[in-house]
Amino acid sequence: MPEKEKKTAQKKSIQKKHAGADSYAINHYYMDISRRYKTAKFLTVFILIVFVLGMMAANRDDITVEGFQYLMRYLDIDSNIYSYTSDSIKISYSTDKEINFDEFRGDFVIADSTAVNIYSLSGMNILSESSFISNPVIRSSGRHLLVYDLGGNSYALYNSFSKLYGETLPYPITGAANSDDGLYALVTKTQEYRSAVYIYNRKHELISRILKDKLVMDVSIKPDGSSILIVSAFNLDGDFQTEIMTCDPFSDSAAVLITHEDLMPLRAHYYEDGFTVLCDNKLLFYTDGGILKNQYGYNGDIPAYSLITDDHAFIAFSENVVGDAHRLLIFDSNGIQTGEQTIDGQIIKLLCVENNLFVLTATNIIKTEMNGSSAETYPIEKNSIDLIAADNNTLFLCYPSYAVSIDISSAFSKVQTTDAATETYKTSETTALQP
Repeated sequence: MPEKEKKTAQKKSIQKKHAGADSYAINHYYMDISRRYKTAKFLTVFILIVFVLGMMAANRDDITVEGFQYLMRYLDIDSNIYSYTSDSIKISYSTDKEINFDEFRGDFVIADSTAVNIYSLSGMNILSESSFISNPVIRSSGRHLLVYDLGGNSYALYNSFSKLYGETLPYPITGAANSDDGLYALVTKTQEYRSAVYIYNRKHELISRILKDKLVMDVSIKPDGSSILIVSAFNLDGDFQTEIMTCDPFSDSAAVLITHEDLMPLRAHYYEDGFTVLCDNKLLFYTDGGILKNQYGYNGDIPAYSLITDDHAFIAFSENVVGDAHRLLIFDSNGIQTGEQTIDGQIIKLLCVENNLFVLTATNIIKTEMNGSSAETYPIEKNSIDLIAADNNTLFLCYPSYAVSIDISSAFSKVQTTDAATETYKTSETTALQP
């Protein structure tokens, strides 16, 4: 090809390329939208990073390795259950004379003299921690699990995956209380005083000591941790006396101090709006300020079983000297009797789940409504020793060497409601006392 023709072809090719570029002219409208989306993307990422860092800084005390383990627990395929079916699980454990059961964050807890074990509802063993507590007692809260040696000197705190803290006190522990706020209390004694209540914060630091020259029978903490209730017994001129005291956890000064003659306190429960005290011959209901709302006298009867919750109080009396029949009374938190039921059989455990009361006897689990309008019976094998509610639809029926789960909705949908002819119900009110 001649040189002149070659240059002409190259010139035409360059002109053609320029013409193609001009045909793809920039659209400034879409460029503006693209820039806006890019700015919004980077702004969103920046806000997300600031939010995550801010939440981590604000809640740094609650962010732990155990917390992440709790989120991932159901990915663990290890299981120590004895057997599993679609209806229930069966958890086996070594027989121990001193064994205690409870619920913690929807899981099933077993504590004996050798270990503390926590099982999920699928039967997985999510915690197995060696323990040397000869007489274990469990106190569970939403914050942590407290296990102490009744009559011994040691206690320990756990979450769902590990032991958090443990301590040995100079003198024996005779009681304890635990709150959702993380506050907990231990009842012990000192060389100078008959009883001492040690109060700890959520970091396991001793924040207060309440020393008493009386015998502390029970202690309870308000759910938000703002106040503590202590009931004590003492002797005055040969008669039993009861002292009821509330105080701020950071102070040993009494906010409420009440004394009763001829009463022996047995148990106490502190809830949001007041507290209830069970004594040997009376059931007392108080406001948070210590004003007596109501009381129920036993009229010479001796209480055989009792249960006190935030909303109700249950107390059972033997119907007669010979036989296993019991008269079960139901009260609301104001001390008003809302129901009465006759239970045939030895009562092993009273358990409250939502709006239902479960009564464990030697041969049955009886489910009854709070107003006593109906009752359902679920037959079981003999020799049971405890009944635990892991959640609102799952019970664990405990025997000396194993425990089986029971689905409430399935178990009691297959049984017949007890006829009113075999169960007695009535509603009455106790006399309200004026402040």
